[in-house]
Amino acid sequence: MKDKADIKVKINSESASATGHESVEEKYATAVFMYERTDMQLRQIAEECGLSARAFSRYMSRCRRELVLRRYGLDEEQNPDALHIKSTRGQSLISMRKYGEAIAACSDLAYAEYEVSQIAALFGLNPSALLSQLHYHFPHVIEERERLRRSLGIRTRRRSGQRTLSRETYRRAVLLYRDTDMTLRQVARICAVPLGGLSLNLRFYHQDIVEMKRARRREMLAARRAALSEKKRQSASESGRRSPRYLKRTAEKYAEAIGVLRSAPEASTSEVAEAFGFNADIFREYLKKHAPEIAERNGMTRLDDGRLVKRSSHRKYAAAVREYATSSDSARTIARRHGLVANSFYGYMTRSCPDALESHNRLISKESIMDA
Repeated sequence: MKDKADIKVKINSESASATGHESVEEKYATAVFMYERTDMQLRQIAEECGLSARAFSRYMSRCRRELVLRRYGLDEEQNPDALHIKSTRGQSLISMRKYGEAIAACSDLAYAEYEVSQIAALFGLNPSALLSQLHYHFPHVIEERERLRRSLGIRTRRRSGQRTLSRETYRRAVLLYRDTDMTLRQVARICAVPLGGLSLNLRFYHQDIVEMKRARRREMLAARRAALSEKKRQSASESGRRSPRYLKRTAEKYAEAIGVLRSAPEASTSEVAEAFGFNADIFREYLKKHAPEIAERNGMTRLDDGRLVKRSSHRKYAAAVREYATSSDSARTIARRHGLVANSFYGYMTRSCPDALESHNRLISKESIMDA
């Protein structure tokens, strides 16, 4: 095992940035190296490297997941995203691998003569930790084990169920937690009981209360989200999808520029935005939401015959249209000459430049008469 100080020095010397700005990989390089080469816990590594344990854990799970799987002896050939190393509720994959054999032994007739503490010692586990796993995740195993031992005539030295002292100590806290919306920490502080002890007491002996609180919490969150959505909907309907304060401030900001666009239809949005020092994309989005008629007309230009066409299309096809109107060459030939798509070019002339088509047809007619 390498010394932590040596590892840190090595990584820092290798990943120092010449510009002084660290990328994400450089930020976590030392911690990742220590995670891969040592047996230190993730939280200890984060403290040693001056990082947030939560952020480092998220980085390892998302970016270096193969190292996490390797540390816990999981199969890297499987889909890494399908393996949940930690779960929100229920026994985690890590705990299952650690305590699985011992929990199975607690249900095995061959181990019926042993106490839970003795089974934990056989598998090199902490007796209290194994008992906690049984109480929290496999309470039926405890009940079945006690029935099996009684049927075999084996006397147990362990008292089953909650102790009287424990029940009396946490009675008030349990009732307060059940009947109010207070958090576990608040209840523990008011009742002057240990937070960890209250948490274990609820999980071991009052699973119904825990599930009831979870269901109540989900309902409260759903109601809160619904109220927030309704508030946003009402605000949007009353003020045009924005709050009045936002509309007033923004309307004042863009009012003069919008006036210019109304009075000068030929002006483009980007030109007006640049003249007023606005971001063109943001100004264009504002027009789409609050002045759609200008947004629809925006980018249009008026031809000599009064037709409105897109300015970009006019610039793209103008030279080819002029040539087509004064030449007897086909539209396909002229389009190829100007690097245009023939069908698009002809469609543009049909919609926006019928005069050019008429001029072209007249020229062809004259040439046909002269040839005859």
